[in-house]
Amino acid sequence: MLEFPKPRALVCSYCQAGPKDGTARTLSAEAGMLTVTWHTASCPHYMADRILADKRI
Repeated sequence: MLEFPKPRALVCSYCQAGPKDGTARTLSAEAGMLTVTWHTASCPHYMADRILADKRI
């Protein structure tokens, strides 16, 4: 059976959104670690993540 790591929630250093007040999130997975970074929908860091992931904003 596959075992997935428990995600670690991070607060955005720019917009300071967290799990309770964030509306958007980016995921990162590497070497057995999964992180979820929360953002506001208008956060430039979130927009940059979407551009780098080749998603439309």
